[in-house]
Amino acid sequence: MSSENGTVVFYGAGGYAKKRLDAWVEKGLIPVCFVDADTKKHYTWIESSSGTFEVLPLLDCIEKYPDFTLYLSVDPNIQLKIRDYLLELGIENKRILFTDEDEWRLGCDFIGKLIVFTPDFISTCCVKPDLRIKYHDNFEDDLEAYNSSVLILLENIKMGRPTPCDNCPKLIEGWYKKKPKPENVIFSSLFSNSTCNFQCFYCQAKDKFQVSYGKSAVVYLNNLAQTFPSTKFGVGLSDGEPTLNPELNEILDLVEKQKWTCSITSNASVYNAKIASLLRQGRLSLHVSLDSGTAETFAFIKGMNLFDRVVGNLKKYGSATREHSITFKYIILDGINDNNDDIDGFLEVAAELNARVHVANDAHYRVPLSDRAINACVELYQKAIAKNLKPEIIFELFIPVDRKRIQACLF
Repeated sequence: MSSENGTVVFYGAGGYAKKRLDAWVEKGLIPVCFVDADTKKHYTWIESSSGTFEVLPLLDCIEKYPDFTLYLSVDPNIQLKIRDYLLELGIENKRILFTDEDEWRLGCDFIGKLIVFTPDFISTCCVKPDLRIKYHDNFEDDLEAYNSSVLILLENIKMGRPTPCDNCPKLIEGWYKKKPKPENVIFSSLFSNSTCNFQCFYCQAKDKFQVSYGKSAVVYLNNLAQTFPSTKFGVGLSDGEPTLNPELNEILDLVEKQKWTCSITSNASVYNAKIASLLRQGRLSLHVSLDSGTAETFAFIKGMNLFDRVVGNLKKYGSATREHSITFKYIILDGINDNNDDIDGFLEVAAELNARVHVANDAHYRVPLSDRAINACVELYQKAIAKNLKPEIIFELFIPVDRKRIQACLF
């Protein structure tokens, strides 16, 4: 049978193909024949409730169906190996496709599934600058440009061409959608005319927090809801202080109405009843970089003497939350918070709230940490394990030499 990609031929006439054949036919993928490298299968027939299909040698198939497209009907674990084999035989890549909506390939959990909105660009990655796309005049054009860039990126990855994703630890082999659709969106709070009331000395965006960008997260979210009505989006709000965002309650109302989920990175200096409500419903996760366990260190790092207020707000949120729906981040700062008083005070608050603990480094800090700071990372992690706080060290935020030093202590 012909499709928009040519005459459908299944490559692989083994047990996996026989098991999946009826499901593929039901989706409209009906082959004219099978092809297999095993000569014992040549000129035999595969019978199923969907019909009877002959198994041919590859050359016979090419001669009989010159507009063929080979759909790989082999076990997913060998699909890439078979594809490479066919490419070596001279089969064009465009003639080799996968039989299911999912395919086994290199990919990550973000490409095509995540949209990041910032004041200046849209992207499918929070990190790689080469994946950024400029805004257009309307949402439809923005979405078309985003989808086009994702498909080009995936094709280049599949073909082994150089991409901005090369050597990224998130890029791994696995099952991914052939044409992924957005599932998660992140809005920098800068996007929606927000601000910040802290002056964290490691912050790289302080000069942007008072600028009005004139874009509305609510408008974009409504457009996404209309375009993908069945998608249960995860909405992330980060950078700046989301509780100062004038659109925050509208965003959270939309999350609740659409039965989406939301992740908010906040300094917790401002209590928000809507956040508490969604925490109670299990629809929201709250992430707070406390970075300290004493008021003195907190004030030094954050530029504001609000430790007691922040802890008080967190305890109010904690009374409404499910276990581990609040995550505390501890950014290790050499000579500042790498001491027992801060670590123990931090863990005391985390344990009271059943919070998860993330240990991190300032992503812009490119100098190796001192032995004392490395030991503080390890001690914080081990103490958090003892308190059942599900700790995680965010290794990608440490430079490679520090990653190895920490791992040597732990493993």
